[in-house]
Amino acid sequence: MSKNRAKSRAVGLASVAPPGAIFASSVRVYEALEPLACARCRGPIPIGDLFIRRRAAGAEGGRVPTCRACAPFPDLDLA
Repeated sequence: MSKNRAKSRAVGLASVAPPGAIFASSVRVYEALEPLACARCRGPIPIGDLFIRRRAAGAEGGRVPTCRACAPFPDLDLA
């Protein structure tokens, strides 16, 4: 397995509004191309599942995968 192989691919945008928020924001939605783990709950994100990436807590500041259970978003029309 190549180290440069993509682990996910962008498939669209979803509009999300945190509880109590007045405005929604758009987030990029990704499809898992290999099994991943949610950075928040450590639950599995199986191949083919959709997820978002959120900023990591701490000094690193990268984006980490977050499952739909931890960050719900509406279904996308991928057709």
